[in-house]
Amino acid sequence: MTLITTDKKFKPALPRPIIWLGKFISRLTGWGREGEMPGFDKWIAVEYPHTSNWDGFVFLRFAAAEGMRSNWMIKDQWTKGWVGKFFLRVGAIGIDRSSSRDTVQQMVDAINEREKVALVITPEGTRKHTSHLKAGFYWIAYHSKTPMVLATADYRTKKVIMGPAYMATGDIEADTKIMFEWFKDKVAGARYPEKAGNLFIRRSAQQGINLGGESSDTPSETSGAAE
Repeated sequence: MTLITTDKKFKPALPRPIIWLGKFISRLTGWGREGEMPGFDKWIAVEYPHTSNWDGFVFLRFAAAEGMRSNWMIKDQWTKGWVGKFFLRVGAIGIDRSSSRDTVQQMVDAINEREKVALVITPEGTRKHTSHLKAGFYWIAYHSKTPMVLATADYRTKKVIMGPAYMATGDIEADTKIMFEWFKDKVAGARYPEKAGNLFIRRSAQQGINLGGESSDTPSETSGAAE
């Protein structure tokens, strides 16, 4: 895992009325930010733990207040019609589960096609307790050469904490060991700590994938863990 920084400053990308609304809701609810916003043109926010629907609201408010135009994965059918146009406009990236290309490949393509990306991924893939995390977020970052920024919502202090940024080396066991060390004391700050997924990647997912070739990972493991 390679620690990475940038001299670029974060630039808000949302209209001012949305930022004002986000800041107003932040003051109303008492939530704030700890840590610096990354100035990368493309980055993946690895958000853990994810134990409640409230996490989504907290991060939407946070993104609005900071002027962060975030991206997230949704099923392809939700990007059709007028509703789909709205979702795409606000940052959604559609994933075609029926496609022969797995989710990692589709997300790598989507990142490479865009000039700016702030992709939010929850490695647990569920709000319920799970015995392991999915590895899709890691292989998306590795194959797209996109920095991973660690992030968490602390309900005790009402802070969204922005952590360090890393580049994946391809050694997922060594890299996630560093990431998990940062995340391990963040579990207590979850809305429901008992629902936090175990900081563990299954060995089958650690073997990685060769884009354009055969994958040693299962579709469920490479799904990227985004609800």
